[in-house]
Amino acid sequence: MSLRVNEKIPFHLIHQMMKKAIPEENVKFSKEAKILMQECATEFISFITSEAVDLSRKSKKKILQTENILQAMENLGFDNFIEPLIIYYSRLKHFFETEKEKKNQNENQNENQNENQNQNQNENENENQNQNQNQK
Repeated sequence: MSLRVNEKIPFHLIHQMMKKAIPEENVKFSKEAKILMQECATEFISFITSEAVDLSRKSKKKILQTENILQAMENLGFDNFIEPLIIYYSRLKHFFETEKEKKNQNENQNENQNENQNQNQNENENENQNQNQNQK
């Protein structure tokens, strides 16, 4: 299952990934090397995805799951990638859970601040009304 030409990983992303993989700043990549890497990355993703989708369909699931991808990689002989991917996935999942908790805490703090502001505003309005009544 190959992707069509317009479905390749964007060239600038390939270049960024290649630069990040090499710690030496003075390394340059030829256009041909970047094109070849683009082809390799795109084909690799297509290959794994195709197998994972087949596994998902066999188990009568409509949503491709992490387990399908890991099983596909094992089936296709990429066993050495599985453990690092599990570790990465675990860290990624923890990161998103932490971010969600932070967001919820911020939302709760904002709600509490708004409630306090509203309460203070109501108290001030009541005080002003009482002062106005006392002045009359």
